[in-house]
Amino acid sequence: MKKNTRIRVICLAVLLIFSLLLSSCAEDKKQSAKETSATNISNSTIASTSTPTAVISPTSIPEDVTSAPISSEVPKATNTPEQTANPNVTESPKPTDKPKPDDILSYLPKYTYSGVLAGTYDMSASGMYYSKGSKTEYDPLLKGTAVVDNLGGGKMWVYTKVNNTSDINNYAADLAKAGYVLYAQSDFNNNLFSTWTSKENVVTLSYLASRKEFSILIEPMRDLPGLEKDNVYVDKKIQCKAILAPTSHTGRENGLCLIYQLCDGSYIIVDGGHGIGFYPHEKQGFEQTYDDNAEEIYQILYNLAPDKKNIVIAAWFFTHPHWDHIGAVGPFADLYADKVKVEKVILNHPNNKTIQEMWDQSDANILYVTKMQNAFAKFKNAKIIEAHAGQVFYIRNAVINVLSTWEIQTQYNSSFESVTKMNSASLILDVTINNERTIVLGDSGDSSTAYLNKLYGTWIKADMVTVAHHGYQGANSTLYKNIEPDIVLWPINKENITSLLNEARNQPLKDADKIWVTGKSITIVPLPYTNDADVIVFEAPVLAGKTWNEVYPK
Repeated sequence: MKKNTRIRVICLAVLLIFSLLLSSCAEDKKQSAKETSATNISNSTIASTSTPTAVISPTSIPEDVTSAPISSEVPKATNTPEQTANPNVTESPKPTDKPKPDDILSYLPKYTYSGVLAGTYDMSASGMYYSKGSKTEYDPLLKGTAVVDNLGGGKMWVYTKVNNTSDINNYAADLAKAGYVLYAQSDFNNNLFSTWTSKENVVTLSYLASRKEFSILIEPMRDLPGLEKDNVYVDKKIQCKAILAPTSHTGRENGLCLIYQLCDGSYIIVDGGHGIGFYPHEKQGFEQTYDDNAEEIYQILYNLAPDKKNIVIAAWFFTHPHWDHIGAVGPFADLYADKVKVEKVILNHPNNKTIQEMWDQSDANILYVTKMQNAFAKFKNAKIIEAHAGQVFYIRNAVINVLSTWEIQTQYNSSFESVTKMNSASLILDVTINNERTIVLGDSGDSSTAYLNKLYGTWIKADMVTVAHHGYQGANSTLYKNIEPDIVLWPINKENITSLLNEARNQPLKDADKIWVTGKSITIVPLPYTNDADVIVFEAPVLAGKTWNEVYPK
């Protein structure tokens, strides 16, 4: 065969093979298309009759919800309105759902020892309330405000006729078995208090010896008083002082503002005096802010501070939310929040509903409490601590025992109805600095006095006392005899002192070595106190329209 002919045959063979290959590929593509179409029809039919099980990769679950249950159901499309949810499928909790109060407060062993359950109290009334638009409400977890979001409600159980402390110890052992850790404990005249913590909750146990009453209070975890071992400070050898600040102005009387200067130059303040001219008997809606008490407080802090550029309020206590005790804190924060550092705010106030039950015209107090809360928000990084009886605050060289909060009075009387006035809810403090002990009575009322005498008796004896409720209805003669003070700090106008001192309940105060009255003066008592000659009393500069240097004795 010729060479050219052989080449033609080879080329034709190659073309024939290539043609057969193309035909085969086309047939494969057609068959694949038919199979795909059949599969799509089949899947469409399945989707309309059943839902396949979802397979979720662990990496597809957000880290913050890995512990949440995972539904085996595939979510139905939201763009097909004819589809309805499967009634047999329970929807999984959303990661953003917040736990309910009852869930948080459920981790508590049951008390099964001696005693009779006298009452169960919803302690959502302990803590603060917040304004929401034009309406003031209470949120059990206080998520409605950033000011006091670490305060919250709780529940308290009160048992009477508890035979002995061994039952209290047995219950404490039950708490330990349940995972609670003992945080702190105290013994005030055989009245036993202890604080227990878990990851979620704080439990406060209170045993009132004279009444054989035992209470269990459980609350969500929050900031607690620091422990003694953690109370680290530098003693700068500053002369410690108790300073009775002026709280009267523009015709207003009463009020309380007690300032302590500590050994490092920092301060503890109790209450704050007036600040807003809004009273229950005045026209609703009237508001006028008075700055003079706030200015006096700052003048005291500034002029006595060893470092004018580093003014520290180590703790600011508020006994109860009446205008003449909390009024100045709002104007103070407006004027000086950027000039001072507030480390802790300590209080325990009932909520709005409770205030309404205590005080008929509570709308006025909403204004004061709102102003106070706004002030707290301006104290950057300040811890907001809800105080309870039995707690001990170690602050520099000061030791402060909380003798009473309104829950203890509730426990003592086994009925919240006994706390009929806001004054009765006052925080009562036992302050010791340089071995000088002061009992700060706030505005504690007649009902408060009865149980203070019963619980503490002569154990409450102290060097100094602030007169309860400015000398009006409040502490009785027995309480003042038990305290037996050498020094009386009386937050009242000087014009009222004579008539009040002659009241039967105040008679024991006449036995004190010295009585200092607030009026419009500043009184500085050195701690430890030696004699009257060391006490400085001078006219309040702002109220007198003068400068500090013009009136302060050198």
